[in-house]
Amino acid sequence: MKKYLKYWILIVLILQPVIDIAAYFTYQKQTMLTLVLRSLISFFIVLYTFVKSNNKKKYILYMLPICIFVLFHLLNSYRIGIIDAFKEVRYIVSVFNMPILTIALIDYIKNRKEYINQIKWGILINLFIIFISVVISIITNTYNSTYEFIGITGWFYSPNTQSMVLTALSPLFMYYISKNNDNFIYVIAHLILFFLLFLNGTKACFFTLIVTYLVMLFVCIFDKETVYRKIRIIITSIFIAAVILFIDNSAMMMRKKDVLNNDNRIKNSIKNEYANIDLKTLPKETVINILNDFEYWSELIDYFGEDIIYDKMYNHLHIEEFSNNRLRKKIYGEILFEKSDFLTKLVGIEYSSYSSYPVVDMENDLTAIFYYYGYIGFALYAIYIMYFIYLIFKTFLKDKKVIFDGEFIFLAVTLFMLLFGSEYSGALLRKPNANIYMSVLLALIYFKCTTDNNIMKLNNKTKSNKKKITFLLLHLGFGGIETATINTANALSKKYDIELIIFYKLSKDQFSNLNKNVKVKYLCKYTPNRDEFKTAIKHFNLIKAFFEGFKSIKILYQKKHMMIKEIKESDSDYIVSTRIEYSTYLSKYGKKNCVKIAQEHRHHNNEKNYIYTIANKFNNIDYLFALTNSLKKDYEKFLVNNKHTKVVVVPNMTYMPKKKSKLKTNNIITISRLHPGKKIDDLIEIFSMLEDKKSKLYIVGDGSELVNLKELVNNKNLNDRVIFTGYKTKDEMEKYILDSKIFAMTSLTEGLPMVLLEAMGYGLPCIAFETESGVADIIDDGINGYIIKNRDKLKYVDILNRMLKDKDMVNKLSKNAIDKVEKFTEESVVSLWMDILK
Repeated sequence: MKKYLKYWILIVLILQPVIDIAAYFTYQKQTMLTLVLRSLISFFIVLYTFVKSNNKKKYILYMLPICIFVLFHLLNSYRIGIIDAFKEVRYIVSVFNMPILTIALIDYIKNRKEYINQIKWGILINLFIIFISVVISIITNTYNSTYEFIGITGWFYSPNTQSMVLTALSPLFMYYISKNNDNFIYVIAHLILFFLLFLNGTKACFFTLIVTYLVMLFVCIFDKETVYRKIRIIITSIFIAAVILFIDNSAMMMRKKDVLNNDNRIKNSIKNEYANIDLKTLPKETVINILNDFEYWSELIDYFGEDIIYDKMYNHLHIEEFSNNRLRKKIYGEILFEKSDFLTKLVGIEYSSYSSYPVVDMENDLTAIFYYYGYIGFALYAIYIMYFIYLIFKTFLKDKKVIFDGEFIFLAVTLFMLLFGSEYSGALLRKPNANIYMSVLLALIYFKCTTDNNIMKLNNKTKSNKKKITFLLLHLGFGGIETATINTANALSKKYDIELIIFYKLSKDQFSNLNKNVKVKYLCKYTPNRDEFKTAIKHFNLIKAFFEGFKSIKILYQKKHMMIKEIKESDSDYIVSTRIEYSTYLSKYGKKNCVKIAQEHRHHNNEKNYIYTIANKFNNIDYLFALTNSLKKDYEKFLVNNKHTKVVVVPNMTYMPKKKSKLKTNNIITISRLHPGKKIDDLIEIFSMLEDKKSKLYIVGDGSELVNLKELVNNKNLNDRVIFTGYKTKDEMEKYILDSKIFAMTSLTEGLPMVLLEAMGYGLPCIAFETESGVADIIDDGINGYIIKNRDKLKYVDILNRMLKDKDMVNKLSKNAIDKVEKFTEESVVSLWMDILK
């Protein structure tokens, strides 16, 4: 159950069109199913959000005005003689569903911003469900017409309500789809909207289609975050032209022609001598006689008398008004309201008494709310809505550049279209299946206009006079790449605006080691799921394997396209890539006015694909940072045909720790990912051959080899001496370093192993097998540590035994190790960076 509760907002939203479709097929049976379902959903939302609220007093305070008003309204209805209490309560729930759900959603999401994405996904999925259902309804010829034989509503009973639902969903659907990098999907989104709104037949839908396309064109032109701007300007312009070109074939125009024909029929039904004159010039008796010829008005005349109806209709004596059912309903409500006593005018007419007259429930939402709930109820409702309009204007006045923020524009435009539509078209604010989308929209507006990161992102770009450097990373784990980048970012943040664009957010990472002024942006909401996928396959859990496999494919897709999008849209002066695949994206998609820097943190190991990538896909990289002199020479050979990229040696940076190991124990430590290439199994075997059987080996880190390594330790009976600590933060691992005498490494290959420098900073001499690059740039053999050639394990054992026995030798190595680290500290490395950045 908890698993599904994590997605409760998304589930609630997806249920909306499903319930509407169910209502369409069960309406003839007069079922209460949909009413009960929607009431239960609203009750669940209010109850669940209240239970989860961090400030229950404030939650109650916001809900209290509605509760108090409803109580007074019901008491007054009882005073004047309530007709149908159930109908009255049901209608109150429907009308006040919107402000209640808005309060509940905002309170719940306020401290759980990740749920905003569920709302956005709900908008996308819901419109797609509606589209599929309409297509199937057409194919099966089971659709509902918007008007008699005109327009297509699909499997939705109320055309007016469905047109408001489409008005609420369509603009945001268009915008959120536009954030996808795929132009094919962008075209499909245009086609879906064209199909649904062009064929619907209501003015609201046609107006929504035009406005959505025009706003999308505006966003494509002015919102710099829009991807493929030129292509998308062309695509949207083509669809705008198509709407204009085929406007006469739209369902809306067919409806308009039908209305004109109806007006002509009405005109012809009036006696010839009155057909072409101003009806206001006719005597009152004549006008009453004409009105009595129409059932709409003859009923009202019988109900209220000739004088009242004549006075109310005097300013509406036009041919088209004789068939205006909305006008008849509005006049009926106006008369009832005027006849009410003062207290009823304050809290509203009883809905059940109003609707007792045949088919008179008003279609104009705001007008209906005014009459049904009086001055107080209407003011209360208006205040809730006006608050969000206030937020929009406040945000605009605070930063006028926000008008170029696509999401802000779409949210604002959608709100004003819905408010206009609620009064002109109706069937929004008083329909739970429609006003829930109003709640969702208002929640999005609230968080857009009250979250600094969302509102002021355009303005922030102009606040700082510092130049901006962006680093591209896969994650912020405990590897050497991440540690080096964090050290560099912290150091450069004193003079530059630093931003880290990170794909994964790991459950455990080094985020806490970053300075507060370093900005971090995570792209992917998922974490790596390779282990979950393998476990599902191993245990033949096909369902989980399917979902994990699908998730993996999605992650792989996002891994490329999200990073490309960030590179394209970056406003940084410098972009630094920390991985070879990101460097290829940077070379291809990086802006010309941006300095593009590629950092390589590993040795090439003569891998053909790796060398080919550097040689052929770094053409627009300005600087390639080599960690060592030997790597610099190799890169220059690879780039012999690349006259643009300059190779420079910029080693990783480390910090000199305040504490030093006292070297009193004979313990050995290694810090590493437990990966086959790190060859920790060789280190365990070497450790098992040491003369000192009381020494310990600390293995700090985690990874795929953990189970195999623990099995090896068990086989060699070293469980008491080999300690696997798992992942540790810098502060956590410090106690193990201080309790050690030697740092040992057995990797097959390294770039510039930061872990050696960090260990040397604590005064630990290091020992490692020789690699093609990296190790020799840190360890000076026999001076601050030892390098063992040819992966000679016996030699490794011999040197370790000597180091553990000879205190003077270890003390000398320790002093030299500390001196070596000075060359890699902030002052030295930053000076190399400054030469490039200037």
